[in-house]
Amino acid sequence: MRLLAVLFALGVSFPLAAQEKKAETLKDALAKGDPAISLRYRYEIVDEVPFEKNAYASTLRTTLSYRTLPFKGFSAFLEAQNVASIGEDLFDNRGAGDLANGVTDRPAVADPSQTRMQQVYLRLDALETAFDFGRREIIYGDHRFIGNVGWRQNHQTFDAINLSNRTFGRATISYAFADKVVQITGAEKEMSSHLLNGLVRLDPEVSLELYLYLLDYDALPDSGLSSQSYGGKLSGTKPIAQKYRLHFQAQYAWQSDFADNPVEVSADYLHLIGGVGFPGDVNVRVGRELLGGSPETGAFQTPLATVHLFNGWADKFTTTPADGVVDWYVSLDGKAGPLSWLVVYHDFAADTGQGSYGTEWDAQAIYPTSWRQSFGAKLALYREDGFSTDTSKIWFWTEYGF
Repeated sequence: MRLLAVLFALGVSFPLAAQEKKAETLKDALAKGDPAISLRYRYEIVDEVPFEKNAYASTLRTTLSYRTLPFKGFSAFLEAQNVASIGEDLFDNRGAGDLANGVTDRPAVADPSQTRMQQVYLRLDALETAFDFGRREIIYGDHRFIGNVGWRQNHQTFDAINLSNRTFGRATISYAFADKVVQITGAEKEMSSHLLNGLVRLDPEVSLELYLYLLDYDALPDSGLSSQSYGGKLSGTKPIAQKYRLHFQAQYAWQSDFADNPVEVSADYLHLIGGVGFPGDVNVRVGRELLGGSPETGAFQTPLATVHLFNGWADKFTTTPADGVVDWYVSLDGKAGPLSWLVVYHDFAADTGQGSYGTEWDAQAIYPTSWRQSFGAKLALYREDGFSTDTSKIWFWTEYGF
């Protein structure tokens, strides 16, 4: 699937489920847990108008983590992260404060060098519910509203109380109260946000997701992003005829201003996907994603999303323009042995006025090995037709972990 292929390329790591192993003593819980290490080296090239010089970013992400065994329902998870620039900084790293590298004559690659505790949280597993307290990555659904921005070397984390309930069989209900978000630039934003997500497996290949996200940023200018979003998504895959499969998704959400947001917002979100899976593990999909917007009613924003997954990998629409954005796209993906590949074409336009923005081609190939290492390459070619500037990006990376 398109999303799964991209998530694999991102190197996304999801929190481990409750372990079957349990410790008899506190000493065993601390000493016999599960360590892990991951390394991701990436070389990124950006050619963007009007910069005369290209950006060349050579970076390495290293994480060391340890999960204790559960003891009387309690366990702990710690993850340290280091992002290092290899060689000379020939890119604007967009780092917050002292993390900024001071490069202004080259395009941005938002991977500032830093070392930090990425995740530190205590978990209590009881009454079919996992309660997490501390700093951790949070991912809901397909990352469209809440994600860890796993494509960038510094992942996004939240200081939060997070719970996930599995009482209702096929349904998982998740809730988080977040009082801080640590962004990929190293910036820390104070908030008092409530995140509620419910996922129901209607059958093994069809799901219904309902959500409510109340984002309340504490201070200006961030309070301009405070919003309330309500929505739902039906998605899945069904066999049709012989050896063919139907892929579908219908998602709608409504967003308005919330808390102390000084800007009036009333905007819609709509994402429709239809596609067919062919013999030989080849899939074609057609999609239309709308983030509504107008100067009078504001624009639909998703500031806590893994936005790189949507609206093109050139990242021209990480912030929704005042007139909104309509993204028509066609994707084709498949496999050649262990190699997975993906090609996507986008056509972008404004929601208000229907003015053209531009077009983009994206392509990606990933090769996983038998020794826990993967190699990947991808590119993004954005050509403006009224919005932003022509941009080309190329990535090469390898990842290893155990």
